[in-house]
Amino acid sequence: MLLNIDDAKNILLENNTPIILIDTCSLMDIIRTCYRDNINISHLVGAREVIERINQNKLSIVLTNIVKDESLEHKISTLTDLLAEQRKVKKSLDKLIQISTKLGISYEFIRNTNPSNISLDNIFSSIIDNFINHAIILDDDDDCYTKATKRSISNITPSQKGKGEIKDCVIIEHYLKLVTMLRNSNYTEKIVFITNNSNDFGGAPNPRQPLNIDFNTLKISYCNDFKWCLTEIDN
Repeated sequence: MLLNIDDAKNILLENNTPIILIDTCSLMDIIRTCYRDNINISHLVGAREVIERINQNKLSIVLTNIVKDESLEHKISTLTDLLAEQRKVKKSLDKLIQISTKLGISYEFIRNTNPSNISLDNIFSSIIDNFINHAIILDDDDDCYTKATKRSISNITPSQKGKGEIKDCVIIEHYLKLVTMLRNSNYTEKIVFITNNSNDFGGAPNPRQPLNIDFNTLKISYCNDFKWCLTEIDN
């Protein structure tokens, strides 16, 4: 269910737990952990712990409507990439069996291994769905869209010259408005923004200027890994 920012604020005040604000790429990176070398396994481990903490009423997660829609859209193509990677591994194992046969080396342990039999697509699809189903999802806010347009036109982070990134601007404006309302209501729990999009937001934990000023003012931490988010929250 979509919530306007004021209603979301009230629920979060009542929950009174730490909050993770999530960007689309961080959800897709849960799947990409399997086949991208630059994504640490800790991201997947942390993602599963995030859901555990939500079920224990120890954590809240927030998505914008754009993040929710993008995640559902990109999940299909990202899972397709995962299945393609599994097929590549199977092909490599088959070739290794052929080579082992020619060299007279035992290969039974390889023959009994078939990556395609592991239903990773179903497992990861369920994880993404869990995030969406457990999230507080912000409905589109006209004021945030207006500010996002100005941010994009003015090349203010996450926008930059020659790269408007209007969707990223919309996402961050919704999160900034929500956190501003929370902090003005004396909300003192930790709040973390997670994205692996360092090109537009800057490398974690230091967002590009002038977004760093907003984050510092509102006491928003910036991470690119779910396990790191939890460590930040626990410190």
